[in-house]
Amino acid sequence: MQKHEELTKTEKVKVAWKCYIPAGVLAAVSIVSTVCGTKIGLTRQAELISLVTAGENAFSRYRDKVAEKIGKDEEKQVRTEIAQEEAKKHITTTAERGAVYDTGLGDELIWDDWNGRWIQGSETEILKQVAVFNVDLSYGFGTFFPVANWYDQIHAPVPESCIDRGFSQTYRMDVEFRWNDPERHDYKVMTFVNPPRSEHFLNTVH
Repeated sequence: MQKHEELTKTEKVKVAWKCYIPAGVLAAVSIVSTVCGTKIGLTRQAELISLVTAGENAFSRYRDKVAEKIGKDEEKQVRTEIAQEEAKKHITTTAERGAVYDTGLGDELIWDDWNGRWIQGSETEILKQVAVFNVDLSYGFGTFFPVANWYDQIHAPVPESCIDRGFSQTYRMDVEFRWNDPERHDYKVMTFVNPPRSEHFLNTVH
């Protein structure tokens, strides 16, 4: 108004820069807070992944040593018996037997040991889906294949907290079936021969 003409860009900055101090301070604080929060989150995530990986490594070594000492067949039998005991806890009442998820792949009653749920399906059809999944491991894109994809493939409920667990081209999927009782044949128990491992444990995270 004093010059009776439009100010230059430099003059505009000199006149108005103080008005932007609060906004500038707020922006700086926001950036610092975001950076620090992200750093803390990544640190905690790395610590958690390290703990999970260490636990999986320890369990894998323990399982291999047990199999070495008592034999692989005996070790499988122990795992099957544990799965059977766990299944019996969930099949004591008619109401619990009714909580079965129908996959549409058959009419056999199956206890999913890893998922901890009942499903209705067929051993033959499920093993076919395992073969299809392993073909995807060989020829599919990527290096990590979540086990959640396989559960979707057989139309079964996806386990909780399994997004970062799965298989790779070198760590393939395999399941086995056993009758709960050699004589009674009430239901089958499905167990993973190679349990799904975390993405970091499989070294597929880049």
